[in-house]
Amino acid sequence: MSFSMTKRTKNNIKKALGVWGRILSSTVLCFFLYFTMIFLVQIFSRTEVGYEITDANNAVVSSYTYAFEDDPSAVLKTAQEGLKEGQAIRRIYENMSPTVEAVFNVVVQLLMLLAVGVFPYSKMWKLGAKDANKVRYGRKKEDLLRGFKIGAIANTPFVVSYALLVLAKFGVILPQFIIVFRYINIPYLSIINWICPVTAATDMSILALLGVFLPFFFIPLVCGLGYILGYRDISLYERIVFRSKRKTEVDEEI
Repeated sequence: MSFSMTKRTKNNIKKALGVWGRILSSTVLCFFLYFTMIFLVQIFSRTEVGYEITDANNAVVSSYTYAFEDDPSAVLKTAQEGLKEGQAIRRIYENMSPTVEAVFNVVVQLLMLLAVGVFPYSKMWKLGAKDANKVRYGRKKEDLLRGFKIGAIANTPFVVSYALLVLAKFGVILPQFIIVFRYINIPYLSIINWICPVTAATDMSILALLGVFLPFFFIPLVCGLGYILGYRDISLYERIVFRSKRKTEVDEEI
């Protein structure tokens, strides 16, 4: 019996390594997704809010913020006419308004959760379907929690990074480790920033410290759900596509 348990655990660890590899690939994808999206949003959402006048040494001499009724081009023309020798005008831009930033954080977070969840889900769905056949023919014992277990093991790197964050909170290592924690766990970046918007771990509250552990449960839940649905032979993709196709056919008949 002990040999059987050891073999099962080893097998779960092996599967977890495969899931972790997919998490790692998804994390790299999320890194590029986040910075590409923020670059594009900043370009297309930025607005000109004023200007600065600088001297020959590039030091700011004065600045002006546009009023609501101002015509920026007319204001700039007047300012340029009054420039002294060696002075220059530098326009000031606001990259993202609070509303745009809030929408961006929600959208990019949903996309990153989708990116980091879809590959482990797919792998666990296939494993669940495979295990169901083995159980059906008496070659394996049923374990509907297997997906959750594998997901928890695969998420061990998150636990390690969280343990280091706890050490940073209490000053054992550099408090700035929280910045590293954010980016090595970039699939949950918006959630972490919302719970803990500080740049030094020592400034975190205990409640915030507990809160940033919540993303740990995402992968085990995704893996557990994928395994169970695969075990039950329930395909969300086929159901969504089939219902959409059927609705289209009904609409065409009408």
